[in-house]
Parts: sequence; structure tokens; C-alpha cells
Amino acid sequence: MGLFMLGAAHEILIMALREQPNLLALMLQRLGFGSTTEAWQVVDTALRFADVKEVRPDLLLRSASLPWMIVEIQHNPDEAKRRRWPLMVSVLLDEYQSMGELVIVTARRRVRDWAQQSLQWQGPLGTHVRLLPLVLYIGAEQMEQLLADDAPPALALVAAWALQSRYGPQPRRWIRRALEQTDRLPEPLRSTQVRAILQVLNERMLAHLHDLTMNLEHIPQSEAFRNFQQALEARGEARGEARGEARVLLLYLEKKQVALTSQQRKQIESCTDVTLLERWLETLFASENPADSLRALLGLQQLAFYSDASRYKFLAKNRA
Repeated sequence: MGLFMLGAAHEILIMALREQPNLLALMLQRLGFGSTTEAWQVVDTALRFADVKEVRPDLLLRSASLPWMIVEIQHNPDEAKRRRWPLMVSVLLDEYQSMGELVIVTARRRVRDWAQQSLQWQGPLGTHVRLLPLVLYIGAEQMEQLLADDAPPALALVAAWALQSRYGPQPRRWIRRALEQTDRLPEPLRSTQVRAILQVLNERMLAHLHDLTMNLEHIPQSEAFRNFQQALEARGEARGEARGEARVLLLYLEKKQVALTSQQRKQIESCTDVTLLERWLETLFASENPADSLRALLGLQQLAFYSDASRYKFLAKNRA
């Protein structure tokens, strides 16, 4: 799986948690890490250190009883990011004068094992510092809990997110259950969650669901599956249109004799956001130096994701 899909899945889950902060509380409660009925608030994630360093965790939450909670969505081990965790904890500990939580969310066993290794430092005279985050791992056992009949249907998105690198008979059953759970949501939340699930799945799982939606007579009562079929069709049309725009862009660059690296060509060809491609074309048409403009444009979009992701909203006022 490339950066493109990982970027989409990462952003989708962050946006879901930002729009529904209590979704994390549901996850923690469902997976055995305690329960709370308090309302969570999203906090600005820019943490500054004497105006010299600035780091941004994926999400920063707070509630009445917990001064702060850092949430990091982790797909792969990242030592540079890990070294910043004590920095974030330190500045929040100093600001609130109280300890909060550092929560790492992952669906990969190797990332779980990596994140569960405590960060430790010891000075030559014996000073000792240790940080051990809370790791929220979503494996097979946790998937069953998230998709149980009595689980809140909003957790189906978290389960689908955890399937982004999985495929096989059991994951296929899980994704069908995730859509069945989504069916319990009222509109427009149901359609919104279906589109979000579409964004986080890998291509093999999408192909399986496409085949499944071709036989909807077996599941005539499922609005979620119907919504998914419509979303798949819209996605196919959008990708076809995007491929056309990408070809026009590449032809224009060839005409202007702009040499592309293999990475730049791949970035253009893999972009499925028609609006973004059109904006790139307009900028290049008006540019006196297309090569420089292209480098600037692509530099801003290293992790571009489907345009639907930018419209992913779970508005609390629409909840039933």
C-alpha cells in the first residue's frame, strides 16, 4: 500500500475523532480501558516550546476530569515521531500541572510491539526518565468487540479503518458486518460513514465489496450496502475523469518540455481529485515557469487523498 492510501486512511480517522471526540471514549470503553460519560473537547494541537519548537500531535483532547489526552494514529514505527512524544507530554504537564494520557492507536501488531516499548533515559549519575504510552491496538479480538451486535454503530468506521492492510475470509466478513452496523445509523450519518469507509479500504477489499453489491438481492434491506454501491459508482466516475485530467496535464508538461521525475509522474497519475488537477492546470497555464510552479504544487500535496475525504463530517447536531 502506498502513501496515497495511507494518507487518506490516516486523515479520515483523525477527522472522525475530531468531529466526534467521544468516539475515542467509546473505543476505550469497548476495548476495556475504562469508561467515562464526560464530554470531550478538541484542543488546538500546536504545542510550542519557548517559540523555538512546535510539534503537532494528531489529536489533542480534554475533558472535565482529564486535563489532556494526546492521540497519535500510528501506521508504522517512526522513531523521529516517537522522540517527540516526551516533548509533547512535558509541555502539557507543565502547562496543566497535571498528568494526562498519551494514546497510540494502531491496527498493526508490529507497531503495537514497537509502541509498547517504554522510552527510557538515564543520566551518568542515575537520573532516570521513563515514558510508557497507552497503546490501543485493534486486532482480531478487538475487531469482534467493535462489531458486536450491541456496539455503537459509529465504531464500525474504526473497524473498517483497521482493515486497511488486511484481506481474506475473516476481514471480508468483518467489513460486511461494519456495513451492517452502519445501517443502524440515521441519515445523513449513514451515508457519510459509508463514504468514509470507502476511503479507508484497500483495493482488494473494495473489489470484493463491488462484487458483493452486484448481488444486492441477497441483502435487500441494507441501505448501507446500497449507499456503498452508489459511492463506488461515483468513485469510479470520478477516477475516470481524474485520469483524463491527468493525461491533459502530462501532455501540457510534455509540450512545455518540462522533465518529470518518476515520483512526480506517479504523483500526477495517482491523483484522483479532479478539482485539484484542474487547479494545477490553471496554475500552470498562467505560469511563466511551469517547471518551478509544478514543483511547488506537488510539494504541497505529498499526501493527497480523495476529495471525498475533505467532505467527511460527523456533525453532532445531526445525531439522532
